[in-house]
Amino acid sequence: MKNTTSLADRRKQAQRKAMGLLGIVVIAAAIAAMTGNNKSSDVPAGSQSALSKNDAMADCQASTRQSAKFPSSVSFSTFGGAAQAKNDGTIEVRLDFEAKNGFGNLLPQRAICIYPPNGPRTVSIEDR
Repeated sequence: MKNTTSLADRRKQAQRKAMGLLGIVVIAAAIAAMTGNNKSSDVPAGSQSALSKNDAMADCQASTRQSAKFPSSVSFSTFGGAAQAKNDGTIEVRLDFEAKNGFGNLLPQRAICIYPPNGPRTVSIEDR
């Protein structure tokens, strides 16, 4: 009787693994579909920007980390980020985050990154 129980347990484990893999595949496909569809609607039709909103958001996060005194302490807020495309093609990104100062205290801050269609980006960090 041990063999049938063991065989049934193995079948259940195999089914669970298959369902887990199927779930991962579905989530990956959904993420790929979302990122692929955003590129065409990121910028208004009147002007073109050098970056998409997603690329600007990623660049702003990287720039914010690099400018922090302790880059490993930077923690971005889940819902504290927004990217907005202006009529002239400029993309403005605002990111809320916390980072440690020289005394080890976590301070709430906001990064504002501006990406004009032509010219260099500007990054400013302010207290929240």
